Amino acid sequence: MARYATIIGTGSYIPETIETNQEFAEKMTAVNPALAEVPAKFEKATGILQRRFAPEGWATSDMAVEAAKA
Repeated sequence: MARYATIIGTGSYIPETIETNQEFAEKMTAVNPALAEVPAKFEKATGILQRRFAPEGWATSDMAVEAAKA
């Protein structure tokens, strides 16, 4: 028996909370000073300058709801 699926729509959600690599490095340094260089190495390797985080207490399903609204 053949099974088929059809995509009928898409959505996306980009969290509003932004953390720069500098902010991330400061947090890493607080945990372990030897980790301070990790964000810079990651930036050099990937070109990623910042990361985004969902609001505190949100689950994946909360982000899915916001994406579905789109």
